[in-house]
Amino acid sequence: MPPAGTLGNPARPGGERWRSALAIGLVITALCLFDDNLASNEAGKLALARQQVEPAWIPHDWYLNSSQGYQWLFQQLSGRIVIPLGFPLGSLVVRLLGYALWAWGLAGITVPLGLSAPLAALAAALFSFSQGVVAAEWMVGGAEPKTFAYATLLLAYAAWRDRRWWASGLYSGLACSFHLLVGGFGILALTGLALLDQGRRWNGAALGRWLGGCLLTALPVSLALAEQLVGKGHLAGGSPPGAGSDLPSAGWIYVVLRNPHHLLPSSWSWADWARALLFLGLLALGVVLSRARRDGDDPQAHAGHDLALWVVMSWPPALIGLLIALRDPQSSLLQIYPFRLADTLLMLGVWLLLAAGLQPWLRGRPARSGLVGLVLVISLAGLVRELPGAAAGLRRQFVASEPQAELYGWIRRATPTSALVMAPPSGFEDLSLQTGRAGYVQFKQIPTASAAIHTWYCRLTALAGDDRRVWEGPGGWQARERLGEAYAALTPPALLRLADHSGATVVITRPAQAGPAGWREGFRNGDWTAWRQP
Repeated sequence: MPPAGTLGNPARPGGERWRSALAIGLVITALCLFDDNLASNEAGKLALARQQVEPAWIPHDWYLNSSQGYQWLFQQLSGRIVIPLGFPLGSLVVRLLGYALWAWGLAGITVPLGLSAPLAALAAALFSFSQGVVAAEWMVGGAEPKTFAYATLLLAYAAWRDRRWWASGLYSGLACSFHLLVGGFGILALTGLALLDQGRRWNGAALGRWLGGCLLTALPVSLALAEQLVGKGHLAGGSPPGAGSDLPSAGWIYVVLRNPHHLLPSSWSWADWARALLFLGLLALGVVLSRARRDGDDPQAHAGHDLALWVVMSWPPALIGLLIALRDPQSSLLQIYPFRLADTLLMLGVWLLLAAGLQPWLRGRPARSGLVGLVLVISLAGLVRELPGAAAGLRRQFVASEPQAELYGWIRRATPTSALVMAPPSGFEDLSLQTGRAGYVQFKQIPTASAAIHTWYCRLTALAGDDRRVWEGPGGWQARERLGEAYAALTPPALLRLADHSGATVVITRPAQAGPAGWREGFRNGDWTAWRQP
C-alpha cells in the first residue's frame, strides 16, 4: 500500500480543506443549531459541566454532584463558557465550537477521498438526518461531549493517514478526555488499522510518538476517573422509600430498564436489523464505487480503502457486545456502550464512500452547480423549519413551552436556592439548569456509578408510590410512560409521605392532580401546579 498523505498531502491544511470545512460547518449549523436546544441530554450535560466547574452552584443536587469524570475536558470547557454567558447563549457557543471542530476533522477525511466541498457538505447533510444505524447513536448536534470527542477522533484518523503519529496520538488522547468511551473505542479502531497495515506505516519510533501523545492528553481524564473510582466527590444521596437489599442489579437497571435502545440488541426490532443489513450492503457498494474508474495506485482509492477498514475496525467491540448480550443481558460490561462507535461510524462511512464513488461523475461545472444548489436548498429548508421555533425558544430561554417557562420563573422568584423540587419523572430535565434549584430525579438523567444507579432506581420507584410493578414490561421510553402515569395517580397522602421522606419543599403536578395533603398552592397555570409547604 502506498504511503498515506500522498497527492500533495491532501489531509494537511490547505485551500481545499478550508473550503470543505467551511461548507460542512455551514450546512451542519443550518440543520442542527436550533434543534432541541437545552433539551434532554444537552440540559443535563451542561448543568453537570457548570456544577463541576462551580461546585457551590447547587451543592445539594445529588445527580449534578455525582462524579462523571469520563467527560472531564468537555465539562471544563463548556462549564467555563456557560457561567459567564448563561445557558441559552453559552449552549449555542458550545455547539458552534463543536461544529467547527467536527467540520475541520471531517474535511481531513473528505479531501483525501477526492470529494469537492459541495459534495462533502451534501454527504454531511445526509448523515446529519440520521446518524446511527440501530443503536440510536449520533456524532454531531447538541452541545454534548460526544460532538467534541468524535471531532478529535476524526482528526486523529486523518493524522494517522498522514503519518503524523504525534498529532494522531494527541488527538486520540483528546478524544478520550472529551468522552472516554468514544475516544477509547476510537483508539482500539486505530490500533486495529495498524495491525491490518502489517507495520508498513508503523515502527517503534512511530508507535512511541503515538502512544506518548495519547497518554499526554488522556492524563486529565484518567485522573478524573481515578477520583471517581475511589469514590471522591461522589454524592450518592439518601435512599428514598422502598430501598432494600432486594434491589435489582445496577446492570439490569442501566441496560434493560433505562437504555435498551442503546445497549440491548434483543430490544431492537426486525426493522432495525434489516436496516443494519441494508447499510452493510451500502458500505460494500460504496467501497466498490469508490474504487471504480480509479487505478490501483490512485491515492483517492487508497483513502477509500483506509476509511472502509477503519469502519470495519470499529466492529469488534460491537460483536463482543452482541455475544455478551446473548449470554447475559444484564451484564455491567454493556454499560460501556460497545455499539456506540460502530453504529455511527458505519453511517458516516456509507455516505462518504458513496459520495466518493459519485465524485468522478460530478466533475463538470453543471454538476458542481447542481450540487451547490442542492446543498443550499437543504440548508435553507432546515433554516425555514427551525428558525420560527428558535425565535420563540430564545424568548423563553429554550424552555420547552410557555407554561413551563412561567413555572420556572415562579420557582426562581418564590423559592430559596436551597429548595428541593419534586417534579414528574420526565420533561423536567432542564429544571436545575433553568432555575438553579435541585431536582429530585428524572428518568432521563441516570448516573454511572453503581451506588448512584441504585439511588436513581429507588427515587423513581418512590415516584410510583413504591410500587415496583411499574417496572414490569419493556424498558426505555415505555417504562418512562408507565412511571409518569403512576406519578400522576399518586394521592395527596402518598405525595405528602414522599415529600416528607425526600425533603422536597416544592412539588409539581398537573392541574387535575391534588397536591400533598395540607400543602398550599403556590402557582398554577393551564399545564402545571406547584405546591408549597404550609
